[in-house]
Amino acid sequence: MLVYLSGQMTGIEGHNYPAFVTAAARLRELGYNVLNPAETAGGATHLDRETYLAIDAAYVQQADAVAVMLPGGWISRGAKFEMIYATSLGKPVYVYDAENGLGSEVEVLDWTLDARISDEEIYS
Repeated sequence: MLVYLSGQMTGIEGHNYPAFVTAAARLRELGYNVLNPAETAGGATHLDRETYLAIDAAYVQQADAVAVMLPGGWISRGAKFEMIYATSLGKPVYVYDAENGLGSEVEVLDWTLDARISDEEIYS
């Protein structure tokens, strides 16, 4: 199964690459093929937001599923975009679980521009 790894990068030191690298390695250990945005364009961090979103959208299109990292329940605008796009394509979205790889499936109930949404708004 090809899994796209999603989560917050903007506003986190080092673009949260260490967390993405660790999660991607764990998913690969568990036998998943992983599309990791921390590896996009060789790990480049200088591209504009639109370029990254276009690349990420292409990754979501290729993937069989999305695994979203949710530290503290925070979901960035980019991760929300990836979740709603995957859902609109009929692809499952799972919470990333370090132990099992893919945790519970997320049901996207609403799209909001607010950068912080509660679990009740996205989980059934």
